[in-house]
Parts: sequence; structure tokens; C-alpha cells
Amino acid sequence: MEDSITPENQTILGVLEDIAERVDNDCWKLKKERQQLLFK
Repeated sequence: MEDSITPENQTILGVLEDIAERVDNDCWKLKKERQQLLFK
């Protein structure tokens, strides 16, 4: 049974690439400009 709430993998990857940079195959780090916006 398919879960209609779960987004496609490509969508998740696209969002991750917008807000973070890949550190390793399975690790991500928030981009510097995102960290400043979140912690102001």
C-alpha cells in the first residue's frame, strides 16, 4: 500500500540540497546562510 503523505525521494533530495550541503554519503550540514536565518 502506498502512503500518499510521503513525498517522493527526488523531492526530499531537492529540499536537502537547497538548505544543506552534503558532508558524506549519508551526512548533511546546514548551509551557513540557513544557520544565520534560523538562529537570529
